Order: sequence, then C-alpha cells, then structure tokens
Amino acid sequence: MILMVDSTDHVTGKTGLTLTITASKAGGAFASITPTVTERGSGWYSLALTTSHTDTLGDLAVHVTGTAADPADFLLSIVAYNPEDSAGLGLSRVDAAVSTRSTLTQAQIVSDSTPFLGASVASIKAKTDNLPASPAAVGSAMTLAPDSITAATIAAGAIGSSEAPLLANLDATVSSRLATAGYTAPANADITTIKAKTDNLPSDPADESSLQAAIATRAAPGAAMTLTSVEEDAIVDKVWDEPLTGLTHNGATSAGRRVRELADVVVIERGTLQGATAGTATLPATFSAVDGYYDHILMVISGGIGVGQVRPLQDYVGLTKIVNVNPDWAVIPTGADFELYAFGEVHVHEIHEGAISSESFITGAINATVAPALDAAVSSRATAGDSMALTSGAVDAILDDAVEGTVTLRQALRVVLAVLAGKAVGAPDGPIAYRDIGDTKDRVIGLIDGDGNRTSVTLDVN
Repeated sequence: MILMVDSTDHVTGKTGLTLTITASKAGGAFASITPTVTERGSGWYSLALTTSHTDTLGDLAVHVTGTAADPADFLLSIVAYNPEDSAGLGLSRVDAAVSTRSTLTQAQIVSDSTPFLGASVASIKAKTDNLPASPAAVGSAMTLAPDSITAATIAAGAIGSSEAPLLANLDATVSSRLATAGYTAPANADITTIKAKTDNLPSDPADESSLQAAIATRAAPGAAMTLTSVEEDAIVDKVWDEPLTGLTHNGATSAGRRVRELADVVVIERGTLQGATAGTATLPATFSAVDGYYDHILMVISGGIGVGQVRPLQDYVGLTKIVNVNPDWAVIPTGADFELYAFGEVHVHEIHEGAISSESFITGAINATVAPALDAAVSSRATAGDSMALTSGAVDAILDDAVEGTVTLRQALRVVLAVLAGKAVGAPDGPIAYRDIGDTKDRVIGLIDGDGNRTSVTLDVN
C-alpha cells in the first residue's frame, strides 16, 4: 500500500490518480514497471508486485508519481526465504520435522548394536576393495598380491577336467614365441592392390576353359563386327585426324593424295574476312601486299554470315587488303570464313614462295636410276609448240574415267563448275542448291544445320 497526498497542502489524500511507477533493483538504474494498481480510497493505492519485479535479491526501491500529487517512495528488501512461511520460511532444505528423524547416537551407528553392524563395515570394505569395478563382468581384472596363487593355495581339483584342454595349450614357454619388437605389420595397401587384380581372375586361374569361353564370344577372323557408337566415333575421328604428308597415304589413286592435291592446288588460301561491304571483301592482314595478287580467282564463303556464296575477285589492293567482288554480295559476309580457289590459267605470281621445295618430294622419289629414264621419256615426246591430236574416243575415255567410286571426271567437273561458277539459291539457312552452268537444274543440293555446317548432299551429275 502507498499513500498519495495532494501537492497543494501536502496532507490531503489524492484520489483518482493514474500512477507512474519506476523501480531500482539492487542499486541498479530506475526503470519503468507496470504492476496492477488498485485505488483503496482516501489516497491509498495497492501495488500488486509480481515475481518479475522481485527476481533480484537486495534492495528494491520504488518511486511513484501522479498528477498534482507529491511523489512517494518506499524501499523493500528482497530475500531468499519466505518470512510469511511459518513452517520452514520457504527453505527447501527444511523438508521435514526434526522429530521424524533418528535418535541414534554416533557411537551406536558405528557399533554392532541393533539396528546397525557398523563395526563389520570396515571388514567388508577391505575385501570388496580387491574386487573389479564390475565383479559380474566377464574378463574384469582383479588385483592380487604377489605370490597369492601357489601350489599350496590351489585346492585339489580346483582345476577340473573342463579346464584341462586349455592348460594343454601351454605347451611351450611364452618367451620362445615372437616378441612384439620383432613383429612387422603386413603391407595392407599392397595386399588390397593384389586383391583388386585377383578379383578379376576366374575361380580357378589354371582352368583354361574360362579363357576358351571368353575367346568363343569374339568374332572369328573375317566375320562382321558390331561396333558401339563410341567405337564408331573413335574410328571416324582417327581417320579425319590422320596427318596427310608426302610420306603417308600417297598411292596414285589414294584418297589421301587426292585430298592433299585438292587442298594444295585448288584451295590456295583460307582465312577469316576482316570486314566486307556490298561489293568488297577485306582479306586478313597477313595476305599478299602485291596489287592484283588475288584477281581472277573465286572466293567461297565457307562459314559464318553469308555461307555458301561464291564470287570472282578483281582489283585487289595489297596495301589495304581490299578486293572487289562481282556481282555484289547477296548477304554481306562480315567476319565470315572463306576459301580462295584457283582454276584455269595459273600465273607465276600466284605460286607462293616456298610452295615447291625439296620437302615437297618423297626422299628417293627421283633417283639416279629414274632420272635418265625420265629424261629419255621426255625427249621422245613432242616439244613445246608441237601439236598433239587426241581422238574423241580418247577424250571421252579420259572424261569418263572414274575418279572416286563411280563418279567420273566428266561428272566431277559438272559438280565443281556448279559449286564454283553456277548460281546458288537457298542461302544462308538452306537447303542450298547450286545450279548447273546452263541454269537448267539443281546440280548440288546441300542441307545446312543451325551452325552453318553442310550435313548431307544430293548430286545430279547427269
């Protein structure tokens, strides 16, 4: 309870107040608290403090204010017992009446008089001290004094027939066995490696029937083999990645020689355009500085923007690397990949420096035996300026000779002329069709994928 008086006369109790209350716990700073306040009349108010207000031992100082009333203060002492508990002051250790406890004296407790046998406790403890921590546990060790077990202390029959076989195992002195210091641990990692290999052996490695059974599952010599897609891809990659030099795949009609001849003679340059306009192309900076060097040859856009377009070149400027095309590009091939093809008359300046060297020939291809025969053969032929007449049958025989599979030279020339000199339609998305010279049919039709690669080709060579 707290009394609030009027701030005017400092005597009359002040009623109807809304109190503002702060408190300090154990000398700490004052902080606002909100206990339940009940007005009792004549300026008296009761404050219902809770355990959250009285949870700190020591002084609890309370300061109370109200409008137009003198402030009021009171001090409480928070203790660890309950002074209002008449039975035990709220102390947890006073949990029973003293009259309920034993009346025995200390002398009676340590004696053997009823109800305790106190004197026997020490004797029992002396024996249990020699027991293991868990006497019932099998294998628990017991502490024995030196010489505790002797022939005299073992009663006759103490070791029965059931234990005799175990004693029979002590057929040699322990000292004759391998000492710890002489023990070398096995190489477990090596053992694991060996096991990984032997796991792949048959149950009886000496039994050749398992090997014969395995061989029987393989294809016989000359029999067809079914390859997986991975194996097929590996073979294809190996073929296409095989280096082609003058020393390998150089048979007279081999695909290696023909591919190399096409690459070295027909395609004279490859690269990526620096830029392009509607009627020009800018070649790479490393290309020839000679004006007119690339005139009268064909440029084929082989990749990138405008793929498939073919244009003849003219008026090449070596300083700027710019060459004119005619007609203009259908699609300007900015930054596209290209190939340059040479056909017809080849001028001396069109053969690059170093194109013909000793490395171009196989070692021993022209030797002392062959050279005279070659000279004699050449001398027997017509000299420069002499005319040579071929019959139409000879010409046809040459043109109708198969150059690859069943494709003849005549048919191959039709395809080459269509691709390099005929009209092309369908670029860049495809299918791209290359027309014959007379613009009467589609000579070559190629399907193009999203990356600009030609994925399939249909030929009309007749």
